[in-house]
Amino acid sequence: MTLLKVLKADMTSPFKGFKFERQKWYHCPDFDLGDDECSNGFYATPIDGLHYAYRPGRRVFVAEVRGQSRIFDCMKQRYEDMMLTDELTTDQIKQMALDAEQRVGYRLSEVLFPINPLLLPKITPTEADIILLKQWASVSASVGASVWASVFSSVWASVSASVGVWASVWASVSASVFSSVSASVFSSVGDSVRASVWDSVGAYIGSLFPNITRWKYIAHEPGIYPFQSAANLWRRGLVPSYDGKQWRLHSGPTAEIVWEEK
Repeated sequence: MTLLKVLKADMTSPFKGFKFERQKWYHCPDFDLGDDECSNGFYATPIDGLHYAYRPGRRVFVAEVRGQSRIFDCMKQRYEDMMLTDELTTDQIKQMALDAEQRVGYRLSEVLFPINPLLLPKITPTEADIILLKQWASVSASVGASVWASVFSSVWASVSASVGVWASVWASVSASVFSSVSASVFSSVGDSVRASVWDSVGAYIGSLFPNITRWKYIAHEPGIYPFQSAANLWRRGLVPSYDGKQWRLHSGPTAEIVWEEK
């Protein structure tokens, strides 16, 4: 299995600040075989552990290893000797992630490179989009807990390393989406708007896990993702919000209101 190493733009490791060069073997003289997950040694991961350290702007290299090793999980793998070889392009990373998706059981390519709908071109909603919004409004009103709680609990219970996966997508899209939508509906921002945007983020994240067949806190047909309508809107470049009275759809970099309920 190919191992990968994430570095900052200046070739330093993101956690320890160690500076690397390519095509050079590094040896750890006091390598730790113990149970401390953050100890002496050189760390690398397979593609499904890349989300732990990868962020936009960081660089990814193929890592060759030898000597002793201490493997904790896909995100934490420690080696005595390591050499960095080829630097991977974004397209190469995406292809590796796509190739691994059947094995890992979730959309790893989107975990690493999640869709932010507000970075897509602004669009005008179609009749089909309005139907999706109405489906989403009905589903979100029927969840026994929040959509967010349903998705988080289901992913947590079903997916190995789910916390790291969740955090990766959340860090990539949630804050920018919420702040932009809030700014565009500033006259009515409140708990209801916040919750509706939060739930849209959760609905998108849940759609990255097609192998989950039963979602918590909501009655649904087994094997059918109950929040797919919101995920479809998200991928179209549309973010729903609800202020307790009206549903709206937002699109484009400024989260412009492109449709609102009359």
